[in-house]
Amino acid sequence: MLYAYRKYLRTITTDNGSEFAAHLNITAGLHMKGLDDVTVYFADSYCSWQKDAVENVNKLIRQYIPQKVKFQ
Repeated sequence: MLYAYRKYLRTITTDNGSEFAAHLNITAGLHMKGLDDVTVYFADSYCSWQKDAVENVNKLIRQYIPQKVKFQ
């Protein structure tokens, strides 16, 4: 889903959910020659103020992709 936007991405901030366990594969797939790699940051546990944007994006994604559908 992020591949089309890879030339615009510099960082990705996620929560500590298991769905982001493959963050190395995600960043490898977004690599473009001549550009810096995308850096993944994880929010600290029990720091809810770091997760606001992440939760908002997750909510927006789930508007279009139902909960039971797997996506990569």
